[in-house]
Amino acid sequence: MFFIFGINSRQEDLGNISAGTCKVCEKHGNFDAFVTYQVLSIFFLPIIKWDRKYYLRERSCGSLFEIDEELGREIEAGRKINISASDMKLIASSYKQTKTCPACGYQADPSFDFCPKCGQRL
Repeated sequence: MFFIFGINSRQEDLGNISAGTCKVCEKHGNFDAFVTYQVLSIFFLPIIKWDRKYYLRERSCGSLFEIDEELGREIEAGRKINISASDMKLIASSYKQTKTCPACGYQADPSFDFCPKCGQRL
């Protein structure tokens, strides 16, 4: 007799939630919630799940936040919850802030003092 089993990492989407203002880009936060976990499968059927971690990804800037397991389970159960900025731990962000030129509207690097397009002081 033989068994086909394996241990894999999986991710499940939990839907979209609104959680106030993003700490990174300071826009109103519309987040995609998801959970990652390890699973033991026998004959391709999941038997045991462990190491559950819950995350929120902000839609406009792409920042990734980890949230407590308790809050994640509430989201997973479909309950409406309030998530504050203090509940979210920043994991990764590729968001780059810019300065906007008052004359032409060009989005310049924050280290610039003058607009590279029109020369106006930022």
